[in-house]
Amino acid sequence: MSRPNFDRLVAPPRTVPLSLRVNTLFGGMAAFAWGVLLLTTPIFWGFVVNAEVLAPIVLGASAAKVDARVTAIGETRSSENKSRVHWVDYSYQVPAGPLLSGRSYVTGSAPDIGARLPVEYVPSWPRFSRIVGMRKAMFGPGAAIAVVFPALAAGFVAFSLYAGRQTLRLLREGRVAQAAFVSQKPTNMTVNGRVVQELTFEYVTPDRGRRTFTSNTTDPTDLRDERRETILYLPEEPDTATAVDALPTAVVIDEGGELAPVPGLRWAVLAVPLLVALVNGACAANHLR
Repeated sequence: MSRPNFDRLVAPPRTVPLSLRVNTLFGGMAAFAWGVLLLTTPIFWGFVVNAEVLAPIVLGASAAKVDARVTAIGETRSSENKSRVHWVDYSYQVPAGPLLSGRSYVTGSAPDIGARLPVEYVPSWPRFSRIVGMRKAMFGPGAAIAVVFPALAAGFVAFSLYAGRQTLRLLREGRVAQAAFVSQKPTNMTVNGRVVQELTFEYVTPDRGRRTFTSNTTDPTDLRDERRETILYLPEEPDTATAVDALPTAVVIDEGGELAPVPGLRWAVLAVPLLVALVNGACAANHLR
């Protein structure tokens, strides 16, 4: 069933209210994507950032070695293979250089304070070092595999932002047309146990050109309840189009044919993206510190 007043929609370019822009970019499925990113943020900062990936590459065969003295030891709150991970602070001095300090990690027992141990370092970057046989990071390289989860979440967020920007373009610059249903086929995706269906529609542009576009949905009923569906398409990119019934529910046309602001507390959709920014900022500052 088509949205009310779309037959009155003013000609482009249109003004898209700020509240509608915010909800188009961050509401709906985008809100879910940001929520998943928030949940996977601790995985990134807890495991991926603390995985021993960089040191073996940077040190390599060109590393120089010097003796170091253990200055402090302690337990972390992390374990690996049921053994507690310890941190080991040490001091060392490279030839003709100042006294430097560093921290390495070891699983299991830690050396005694005052012990003399060999340290490997980068000659051109002497501060980059680790005790031989220990790690510069808290976990081994295998922990980096956890990057899959935050990466997928970040990709989900990026896709939702791209889709939101496309919708805003259609709201601002799109023209109204009538499209006929052509075909429907299932995809390989499921959402909440329902198979996502790909629906194809065809419409005619003012220059008599025939164009098609697809719309994915788990409930094709709303897009097949009329003989012809009202759509928005971009005149300069006729293949970029969407059915009006597939637009976010926040999209409302007022009696004058203008895009209406979103009422109520819809600004709350910014809460999770802001929280993601704050949590990542705090984690980055703590890591650098």
